[in-house]
Amino acid sequence: MRKIKHTKFKNTGILFETLSKQVVSDVLSGNKQISLQIIKKYFNEHTELSKELACYNILLETVGKKPESAIKLYDMVSETRKSLDTKKLNAEKYKLISELQHRYNINELFSTRVRNYKLFASVYKLFEYNEENSPTEYISSYETIIEHMSNSSKQTIPDTIYTEYSKLDEDIKTLTYKLIFEKFNKKYKDFSIKQRVLLSKYISENTALTNFKKFMINEADTVKETLGRYVINIPDTTMKIKLKECMNLLGEISTAKTIKDKHVSSMLKYYQLVDELNNITKGDA
Repeated sequence: MRKIKHTKFKNTGILFETLSKQVVSDVLSGNKQISLQIIKKYFNEHTELSKELACYNILLETVGKKPESAIKLYDMVSETRKSLDTKKLNAEKYKLISELQHRYNINELFSTRVRNYKLFASVYKLFEYNEENSPTEYISSYETIIEHMSNSSKQTIPDTIYTEYSKLDEDIKTLTYKLIFEKFNKKYKDFSIKQRVLLSKYISENTALTNFKKFMINEADTVKETLGRYVINIPDTTMKIKLKECMNLLGEISTAKTIKDKHVSSMLKYYQLVDELNNITKGDA
């Protein structure tokens, strides 16, 4: 008997979560809201993908049930999942993945951090299980889900706001998106393009991966080089000393084994420092 091979690309729950994060990323980068259009296209009430997503959400968001109640609820969700048009579901998923490959660098897109990855994978394996697969693997995934649904720990309590949001009709959801974007853009309206790009990558990418680390190192080296030019040209001795201190601190980012939140926060401030120096230079010209 063969094992069920799990992949992010085919996991409906991960597909939706990844796209939701990309919506934020697109807005921060000032890009067209392609990701939002894709969500509307493939996860509206008429698609099998949206129906399967609802099954994922019930299993992932339910906590604090008695074990017997969790088992009954799982059985009901499982039956609902079996009633879906598998042929149509697979066709929609194939079209969605093809469009994502066309619109984005799909490896970068799916490098984003996924909360509760093991739970997502377990639900996928339960939904994809058939007689050719290993029953041991099924039991393992089943126990993971039932244990999650029976757990009353605060760490597993679902996001109430998200739960309520998921119940809204499409028109209200669209309006909600719009309001969120407007508030977000208002809050960060004074951010430079570089600051927006960094914040976008920080939100949407896995900061533990090499790509993000390379990006941070390249940016740190670029800013360090820029500050070095100002050190040479600025006559103010005190300013020179402060800029040299900043250059030394930037070296910590370049040599860091892992990129931490403090590094991202510092880089946002360094971008602002460079912009201020640019403005001073222009004013003196």
